[in-house]
Amino acid sequence: MTNAWTKGANRATDVLYSIVESPFGGILIAARGRGIALVCFLDGTEPAPVTVDWTLSREHFRDTERQLAAYFRGDLEEFDVELDLQGTDFQRDVWGALTKVPYGRTASYAEIAVAVGKPTAVRAVGAANGANPIPIFIPCHRVVGTDGSLTGYRGGIEIKRGLLELESRAGGNRHALENPRTRMGSARYPSSSVPASRSAASRAHSSHRLSSE
Repeated sequence: MTNAWTKGANRATDVLYSIVESPFGGILIAARGRGIALVCFLDGTEPAPVTVDWTLSREHFRDTERQLAAYFRGDLEEFDVELDLQGTDFQRDVWGALTKVPYGRTASYAEIAVAVGKPTAVRAVGAANGANPIPIFIPCHRVVGTDGSLTGYRGGIEIKRGLLELESRAGGNRHALENPRTRMGSARYPSSSVPASRSAASRAHSSHRLSSE
């Protein structure tokens, strides 16, 4: 995995990281300062970028680990974590749009392109989706081909399929963006918190989330 953050992080001395266990193998989580800046599937298709300068700190990620465990049990739909996103304005617009695709639902690359105000930029949306440094928290796994096919995923297609199946079992998978223009194009996340977590009891309201924001 190579992006602006990892290139800088490899020279940094203030990177904290932890390894969280999941149904898909170990997941590396890294942060500079308070916000999570990198998530990497250790059993995925890209190598983890850990260097000797990074500091292992499970305590720093204790609450994140708790939320991930709840998510993998099907008990948590939205995370309450601070993120430190490094990317271009366009990439951050795309990543912001991804956070608007509700749990248990999917959107196509073309719909995300419309959502960010660039309807002809489907390939660029795909590239930005693939460059997402914080999968799961920024749910790029919810983006599929126009025909519903599972396209590429940094963690590998099997992990993408597994995440979608997990959310489908817990929340009922439906296509998300009946109106993809719904207040999604202006999102920017230079350093942001994903919306507050919700329990399984509130899933019945998820289909209204886009239209009510």
